[in-house]
Amino acid sequence: MFALACRRALPALALAAGLAACSGGAGSAGSPLPSAAAQANIPRQIPAVGIRSLGLDARIVPATKSNLIFAAAETQEDVDGWPNPNKSNSVPTCAIGAPYEDLEVEYGFGVDPYGYLVVPTYNDGAPFVSVWKPNCGARVWQANLPSNSGPADAYSNNAATGLVAVALLSPAGVVLCSQSSGCGTESTYAGLSEAISVAMADDGDCWLDANTHTSEFVLVYFHKCTGSGQLATGTMNQLTGGLFIDTHGNLGSIDTDGVLYVYSGCKPACSLVSQSTLIGDPELGGLDAKGENLVVGDINDWPKIDVYSYSPTSGATYSYSFNNEVGYSWAAHFSPRNKKT
Repeated sequence: MFALACRRALPALALAAGLAACSGGAGSAGSPLPSAAAQANIPRQIPAVGIRSLGLDARIVPATKSNLIFAAAETQEDVDGWPNPNKSNSVPTCAIGAPYEDLEVEYGFGVDPYGYLVVPTYNDGAPFVSVWKPNCGARVWQANLPSNSGPADAYSNNAATGLVAVALLSPAGVVLCSQSSGCGTESTYAGLSEAISVAMADDGDCWLDANTHTSEFVLVYFHKCTGSGQLATGTMNQLTGGLFIDTHGNLGSIDTDGVLYVYSGCKPACSLVSQSTLIGDPELGGLDAKGENLVVGDINDWPKIDVYSYSPTSGATYSYSFNNEVGYSWAAHFSPRNKKT
């Protein structure tokens, strides 16, 4: 059974334990976080997709900072924003989606360098992508995704007026969307089973993190984010996870087995720049505006958000975690994120 499928197929007893952890350790302001060493030995308990709590209540507190950390939780109906940094384990300062709109975030989402959020989601069973102003602002635009596709992740370098790349879970592939043109047709690579994450360079090229029926990880390169794609070579990942691009144009690839790989090139041949250890059960994440810190959603036994310092040659070095009102967050992002310099 492949990485994402394993995480989505949870027996009833494990699910009950996972939800108990969410309602206890995840939602309690005073819940202590274990050390990084202790977290490495915690059994992984992940809830099945579609099991959601009531989400954030009607209390919407306006954001007071221009820099936030956002996370999407499967057990909530919104995307929440926490202060950045959040070493004091504070509660979210704002949210999009709740209580006025049900944003069923399946897996990941994106933030552009200007702080706009890009959220691929469902509403009443129909998949679409929506773009929201910074600091939990109003929705700017939305577009329908291919009707038979499940949204997995999104990436954009200018979400308000430019292109948005959306990773489609299954049928696995990538599609380009914009405010002016809506969403186009899906591009895919033969043999893909599930797509997990997408990253798009300034020149419009894309990379898709996915699996196949025979491999738990493949990286596919799409020139200008279209066509049939090329299988990248030289990768070392064992499992799927999130993608991001750093300030030097390197491709960061999170392996949910607890490793961050940083590659250069990958068009389609990759060269390894660095590899480093991540704690817990890391999923999707990205860098801050300066490209010096990495934030990652972590769905280990204590669902939380992990923050690291980052450099291309050293990779990630653990800094701190927070868990106050954090559900089972597959993805976390700084707002705004970095640009390539």
